[in-house]
Amino acid sequence: MKHGGWRSSLSSQLINLRSAVPYLTSGTALRHLAGFPLNYLRGERSGPFPLIINFRITGRCNLRCSYCFDSGARAAPESELRLDQIQEFVEQCAPHRPGFFLTGGEPMVRRDLFDIIALIKAHRMRVGMVTNGVLLDDAAVERLIGAGLDDIYISVHGDAAVHDEITGRPGSFRRSIAALGLMARALPRGRVTANYILNPASIETTAPVLD
Repeated sequence: MKHGGWRSSLSSQLINLRSAVPYLTSGTALRHLAGFPLNYLRGERSGPFPLIINFRITGRCNLRCSYCFDSGARAAPESELRLDQIQEFVEQCAPHRPGFFLTGGEPMVRRDLFDIIALIKAHRMRVGMVTNGVLLDDAAVERLIGAGLDDIYISVHGDAAVHDEITGRPGSFRRSIAALGLMARALPRGRVTANYILNPASIETTAPVLD
């Protein structure tokens, strides 16, 4: 293997595991472990309920990344679940205590994002978010923290030139990196992650991007 061989690969997987562990409550983990033998004998291939729910709350996005399956989509707000529908879904999930990851599109384009986070937290469930970071400023960070956001993943695609070319928006790299700094100061260590997306254009610029 290149770039550190198996040690680098193992380190990467441990980082992924560490980010998932906070979403696994002891009760949920025990239920899955206890139910696994019976589920297996029945021929089922999954646990009794998802441990983590990737919740795509919008198809809209403020960027048009060239690699993205949503890059050509211009979803209308009317096509999204309303807040009351999201609340109903969250209430149905609450007895099982899964973690939620909010995705899109770009979650920050929803004006009721902070309400969505708050209603999930009202049921004492952990909630994270994947974002491009472009719409994050001091006021938005304060509202995210106030709503109860636990974790955030901010997407970076390469160095400044590569990132801006991929997103189709000059200056987006600068804003994404600034968002990482804002969130790193607002959340405890380990809860802010640079969601680095490898692609043919960025693979040669991986190492120096965050220096």
